[in-house]
Amino acid sequence: MKIRQGFVSNSSSTSFTIFGIKKYFKFDVFLNAKLVTEKQRDDIENDSRSLFESIKEKLPSGFEIVYSYDDNNIYIGRDVKSIQDNETGLELKQSSKEFLESIFGSHIKCKWIEETVNSH
Repeated sequence: MKIRQGFVSNSSSTSFTIFGIKKYFKFDVFLNAKLVTEKQRDDIENDSRSLFESIKEKLPSGFEIVYSYDDNNIYIGRDVKSIQDNETGLELKQSSKEFLESIFGSHIKCKWIEETVNSH
């Protein structure tokens, strides 16, 4: 049996490309987002993992939410791989922007985001 000495890495990174937003994570902002019901708010308390799971369940098809443990940012948007055969890139961008504005307000600035983040 061999035993490795020195640096060993268990990679828990996630790579993705979305059209959406990067937002600094503030628990109360996401807890009060329109994606979380009042009952879910009562059940979640200060559990970030439960909050993300609740939000993920409410996202439309093709949308992703990723939390970066390195910088405490949330990435939320539509995965580029979700584009349909009868859909243009512009339509993907418009549907992403409309959905995210309905949650976070019209002040958000959507863009293409290609990242690899530490997700564990």
